[in-house]
Amino acid sequence: METTVSMDIRALIPLAQEVSETLKAYATRAGLVVDVRGQKYLRAEGWYFVCISMGIPIPRIVEIRPAERTGGHYAYIATAETEWMGHLYQATALCASNENGTRGEYAVLSKAQTRAVVKLIRLLVGWVPPMAGYQATPYEEVEEPTVEVRPVTIPELRNRARALFANQPNRFREILRVVYDTDSLSKLTAQQRQELAQRFESIERGEDFYESFPEMLPYDERE
Repeated sequence: METTVSMDIRALIPLAQEVSETLKAYATRAGLVVDVRGQKYLRAEGWYFVCISMGIPIPRIVEIRPAERTGGHYAYIATAETEWMGHLYQATALCASNENGTRGEYAVLSKAQTRAVVKLIRLLVGWVPPMAGYQATPYEEVEEPTVEVRPVTIPELRNRARALFANQPNRFREILRVVYDTDSLSKLTAQQRQELAQRFESIERGEDFYESFPEMLPYDERE
């Protein structure tokens, strides 16, 4: 005897084929595809498209909690939830500060939420992107190859800070105090110095100061 669920899923196949054709036509040119080790992965925005196109409400975050901090690192766990075909579904995901390419507590928190949402979408319709030639795993869940990074020196950071904040001589000390809870650059770990250099680089590329250092926003202006 066929179940109602199996009949519903089978009825979605023509729609899934339409969605996969649209992905093939537009995902790459829209910048939604990332190549990792020769495999093509969809970014979160690509999964959102699949979700909406398949008639699934975008999952919402229902819980965010910090994980136990160890070795100076921190992590956040997020849970996403959505209802589809009369059933309630949830997925949980984690992001930690020592992951490759992750910088800042705000970024860790945001990435945990994104992972939870796309993970839930994958659990429901992860069979759709492969129809378009993409991997069934969202890019946000892929661990990229670790790239050897040149150590960042203290003099280098001081020089960059002087150049960036020439008109605000106290700004760098405020960053150390608020973001890293220290009054001395020499007290930062090698990883923290690397992270700080990445934030400086973002500002040098034209990113707004508060986008690079969201911790510096006044409390009443934070989301």
